[in-house]
Amino acid sequence: TLEVVDDTTVALVRKADSTYSVDARAVYQVKEPYYVDHTLTLCDRTSLLNPRTNVREVSWCCYTNSPEDPRLHFLSNGEWFRYISPQHGVGANIAPSYVPDKDLEVWPDEPHPPRPFHWHRADRRFDEPFYYGRLGDVVMILVFDTPRWLRFFCSPSGGGGSLLPGKSCPAWDFEWLIPAAEYQVDKEYQFRLRLVYKRYVDDEDVLKEYRKAVAELRFEKPPGE
Repeated sequence: TLEVVDDTTVALVRKADSTYSVDARAVYQVKEPYYVDHTLTLCDRTSLLNPRTNVREVSWCCYTNSPEDPRLHFLSNGEWFRYISPQHGVGANIAPSYVPDKDLEVWPDEPHPPRPFHWHRADRRFDEPFYYGRLGDVVMILVFDTPRWLRFFCSPSGGGGSLLPGKSCPAWDFEWLIPAAEYQVDKEYQFRLRLVYKRYVDDEDVLKEYRKAVAELRFEKPPGE
C-alpha cells in the first residue's frame, strides 16, 4: 500500500503473506535541491537465508535507457575506475576492498543458469560505498549506508531492450547481504541510501556529494576513514 507521510515523503508498505514472508516499509523523501533519501525497513517472519550461500540477499535493480556511457564509476585501489561487466553474468559482482576474502560470501559452483548473474565476482573491488553513472550531461550518484554488507553488481544488458532500436540497457544494481551469523527471523533490519541527480561537473564534485551525504545522514563509514 502507498502511504503519504508529508508533502515530501511517501512510503510503500507491505505485510508478510504466504507468497513472501516479509514485513517491509520503503520510505522515499525528496529534498532540495536534487536528492532522494531512501530507507528500507524489513522484518522476515520466516527464514529467507539462501541455503546455497548462507546469506540473506536484499537487492535493488537500477535500469537506465541505453546511456552513451554504460559504466559504473567508483574508487578502486585509490583511483577512479570505470567499469561495466564484459557480458551478462561475467564479472558482475563488485565487493568492498575493506572486507577480507575470508569474510566474503561463497557461491556454489553452478552453471549459469541457474546461477544468478550477480554470483560472479569482478576482479576489482570498490573502496568507498558509492558509485555514479552518466546520463548525458546529468549524473546519478548513489551513496550507501552499512558498507560492510554492500555489494554493487552490473550488466551491460541486464536492463533489457532499449527504447532506441538495436540497443540494450545496462543494469547498475546493488544489494546488501546479511550474514547468517547476524541474521534472525523477526528481527528488524534497515538499509539506507541517498540518490543524487544533478548536472555533472566532475569527479571531485561527486566526492563532495558523497562526503556530504555521509555526514548529513550519519552513514556508517568504511574502516579506517
